[in-house]
Amino acid sequence: MTLCRATGDREILAYLLNNIGEAHIEEGRLDEAVTSLDEALAICKETQSLRTRATVLRNLGRVRLGQGDGATARQLAQEALEIGRRVGLRVVEGQALCLLGDISSQTLFATDEGPPPEQEAEGYFRQALEVFDEVGDLAEQRRCLQQAIRFLGERGRTREASELQTRLTAVSEKLQR
Repeated sequence: MTLCRATGDREILAYLLNNIGEAHIEEGRLDEAVTSLDEALAICKETQSLRTRATVLRNLGRVRLGQGDGATARQLAQEALEIGRRVGLRVVEGQALCLLGDISSQTLFATDEGPPPEQEAEGYFRQALEVFDEVGDLAEQRRCLQQAIRFLGERGRTREASELQTRLTAVSEKLQR
């Protein structure tokens, strides 16, 4: 990062800060993730790097969801989804849809807007899996399948979870080849 700062390569710096933020998320260090991701987002706004911006927004959404702020998480994921669709970044679109599924699956109460959270979550997961199928991204497909299986299992929908588990096994086997 020091080299990026010294050479002034702001786009790569934003990319690296996003990756550091993502590592912090995986380690459960959400405050540190916010620091890196906020700096990355500021650089993305400055450089107008839409790909990295969409990814940073999605990761900030993951942080906000982890902090219990579902409304902000949804807003950030929706913005990432809009960028992904507008620019044609299909993997980013799928990732945002999967995050929206996760957000909806953790929503306890229905709102007056849109379908019930369970139905909404299912729709987002389905759309995300379709995107990952289309682009052939097995790693993202595996992540999304894991989240969808957890969602179905938590709701006692074991038959559907089992069907997705079979699909997950096939995807995992392909990834090991």
